[in-house]
Amino acid sequence: MDASPARINVGQLPQGRFMAHGELQVWHHGRLLCYEASGPFNVEMVGVMSRAVGRLLQRWQPTAPYVCVTWWHGSLMASPEVLEVYHDLLRLGRQVMPAELACLWQVGPEIEDAAIMKPLWKQVHDHCGYRLEYCDTDADMLRRAHSLLREAGVAEAEIEGLSR
Repeated sequence: MDASPARINVGQLPQGRFMAHGELQVWHHGRLLCYEASGPFNVEMVGVMSRAVGRLLQRWQPTAPYVCVTWWHGSLMASPEVLEVYHDLLRLGRQVMPAELACLWQVGPEIEDAAIMKPLWKQVHDHCGYRLEYCDTDADMLRRAHSLLREAGVAEAEIEGLSR
């Protein structure tokens, strides 16, 4: 994973009593809120993820409309406890941030446990009022993000150059 200074890497944040499992980076690029994630995650990772997003929001306030994009590596596996804590984080996010157009997750065929976990992750997002869509490739995800932004009336000049 790229560790450019604009990215917040959860591995560089203070950990709690137990270490977070998985890897996660968060950054923004124009009207994209970007994540690069490698699972499986544990409950502690969701807590560290919350702190990472909080740190990002100290220097960037998303302008609606925007799209959340996530590049997945490794596994989508998560325990019921992780899904519950993530659910709570999403509900809190709705109070802190404007609603994005969609969450787009790039989950290729190499991602472990995708067939089992995709419906569960989607259910959590749906319950919290988030639109989650899965894309097979990086290019598909970025095309979809650009399309959503265009449909929402974002000027072409703001969309050009949005990439990873």
